[in-house]
Amino acid sequence: MANLKLFHVNKIYDGGVHAVKDFCLDVNDGEFVVFVGPSGCGKSTVLRMIAGLEKISTGDLFIGDRYVNSLPPKERNVSMVFQSYALFPNMSVYDNISYGLRMHGVDKAIIKEKVESVAEMLNLTDHLYKKPSALSGGQRQRVALGRSIVREPDVFLLDEPLSNLDAKLRNRMRSEIMALHDRLGSTFIYVTHDQVEAMTMGDKIVAMRDGEIMQTGSPSQLYRYPENVFVAGFIGTPQMNFWRGTLSLGDGNAKAACPFGELPLTNEQCLRLDMSRVREGMEIIIGLRPEDITVSRRHDSDIEIDVDVSVMEDFCAYAIYHGTSAGLDVVAQDKVDASLKGRTVKLYADVSALHLFDAETEKTILPIYAPSRTVAAVKQGSTLKILGGEIELPKWQSEAVADGEVRVNIPANAIGDGNIPVVCESVTETDEGPVSLLRCKGGALYANGDFSDKTRIGLVLPRLEISGQGRAEAIPNAFVLPFTYEKQGDKHYCVFGNRRAESYYDFNKKMYRLGKKAFKTEYKMHLTVNDVRRAREDECFPTVVGTVEKAFDYTNERYCAVSLGNELLYLRADASVGDEMTLALNLDGVRVSEAGSDIILF
Repeated sequence: MANLKLFHVNKIYDGGVHAVKDFCLDVNDGEFVVFVGPSGCGKSTVLRMIAGLEKISTGDLFIGDRYVNSLPPKERNVSMVFQSYALFPNMSVYDNISYGLRMHGVDKAIIKEKVESVAEMLNLTDHLYKKPSALSGGQRQRVALGRSIVREPDVFLLDEPLSNLDAKLRNRMRSEIMALHDRLGSTFIYVTHDQVEAMTMGDKIVAMRDGEIMQTGSPSQLYRYPENVFVAGFIGTPQMNFWRGTLSLGDGNAKAACPFGELPLTNEQCLRLDMSRVREGMEIIIGLRPEDITVSRRHDSDIEIDVDVSVMEDFCAYAIYHGTSAGLDVVAQDKVDASLKGRTVKLYADVSALHLFDAETEKTILPIYAPSRTVAAVKQGSTLKILGGEIELPKWQSEAVADGEVRVNIPANAIGDGNIPVVCESVTETDEGPVSLLRCKGGALYANGDFSDKTRIGLVLPRLEISGQGRAEAIPNAFVLPFTYEKQGDKHYCVFGNRRAESYYDFNKKMYRLGKKAFKTEYKMHLTVNDVRRAREDECFPTVVGTVEKAFDYTNERYCAVSLGNELLYLRADASVGDEMTLALNLDGVRVSEAGSDIILF
C-alpha cells in the first residue's frame, strides 16, 4: 500500500497538444479515488503517467516515498487493469493470473499458493484451467483483476474496466470491486466517464475537463456543493436545471431573479454568500436539481412555477417531467402523474436547494459554508457586548479600540465555551469535518465541529479581529514562511530572508526526495503556533534568531509576533519578551509547498 503525490504534472504531445494541465493531487494510503469526466478530458492519460506508460512532460510524481518520474513501469510496483482485459487467449486462467509472478522468477510453490488464494477470493477456483474464450465478460474481468492482485502492488490502477459489460453485469462487478477494495485495503485509482460509477464507488472524486481538475472531494460534496457549473451539470442524473438571472442583495434578503420569477434565498444561503465575489445586480447562473422541483408542495418556502409539461418519462417508481416556463427549459422529478402531460401546471421549486454561480467565471458564489462572519457589537471599557452575551477583553485589546459600536470578525475556529446563548440550526458534514450553523441573538455564526448539544458558547479571544475607531488584530493560528534550501559543506539550512536555521536528518531526507530541484526552488513552510516556540538550552530542534515586533497579553496566555526576514510568525510566549528571540522550529510536522502553489509536497 502507498500514497501518491502528483505535483504540477503536465502532458504535452508532439504538435503542442496540452492533454494534462498542471495536475496536482494527493492520494492517501488505502483511498479509493475515481477520476471522472467526459471523453478526452485527460483522465486515462494521468493514469498512464502514474503507471509509467506515458512520460511526464513536466512535474513530479511520488509513489510512497519514492520519486518515480524516471522509473520504468516494472519498478513502480503498480498494477493496471485495462478496459479491454488484455488477457492472453492461448493461456489458461491460472497462467494468465500467474504471468507477472513467473516473469519475476517467483518460486512455483509460492505462485501456486498465491494464485489459488486470489482465485478463491474472486470465485475463479472452478475456472483456473479454462481459456478466456470459455469465460463470461464478468469472469474475464475478474481474471484481469486477479492478475493485478496476485502481484500485491502498492497501487491498483483501473482504466474503465467495466465499460464493455452489460448494465446488469456492470452493477454486479461494481459491487465486487468495492468489496475487493475493502478486503485488500489498498490504494485504488479508478477511471470512468460514468458519473454513477464515480458517485457510488469513490471515497474521493476528481472531476476533470480539458486536462484540468475542476473539483476534488467526496461524492456528497461534489453533488451538494459543486464549485462550478461544469461539476454541477456533470454530476447528477437528470442534469441540473440552469437558468440565467441576476442577483439582488437587498437588506439581508437576497433574491435570484430569472424570467419566470424571483427566487428568495434562505437565511442560511444568505449567510453562505461569498461576499468577496458578489455585487448588486450581477449576472448569475441559477442551478436547481430536478428532484428539487416537484408536483406537490413539500415546504412552506417552495416557490410556484407555471410549467408547460411536454414530455413525461415514466420510471414507475418516479417520473421525470420536461417542459418550459417563460421560455426556459425546466426538468422536474417526482411521483408519477400522467395527467400532467400536455398541460400547463404549477410545479414547486425548493429554493433552499438553489445553486448560484457567477455568470462570468462560472464559479459558485454559494460555497459550502462561510469561513468567518462579521457581526456588530458594542464595546464599553473592557466589556464587549456581542450576540446577546458579554465577554471581557484583555487590556491591550481594550486599549486598541475606542468605546462604541464595533465590528467583530469571528472565524469558524473561534468558537468555544462561554455564556452566549445559541441554537444549533444545522450540522453540515464536510471533507474537513462537521460545521455547525449557530443562531444567536443579533446574528448567526459558523463553527467548526458538531455543536448540536450546545446551548451556550464563548469566543476565543486570540482569533477575533475587532475594528471600529482603532483595530485589535487576530492571532493567526497558521502562517506561511517563504524559504530556500541550501547546503554548505556537510550541513543543510532552511534560509528565511537573511536568517537561517540548520535542518536535521529527517527534514533533509524529505527535501532530497525532490531531487536536484530541492536547491533551485523557492518554497513555503506552512506552520502553526504549535510548531514554533522559544528555544531552550540544549535545544534539539533547529533554531533561528528573530526580531520581536509585538506582544499580545490575553491574561491567561501570551503571544508575540516575531519577524524572520520580511515575514511574521506568531508563537506563545512567556512574560519576558526582549528585542530578539531565539526560536525553535519543530520541522517534524510542518508542511512544505512550492512558492507558487498550495499543493503540499510533504
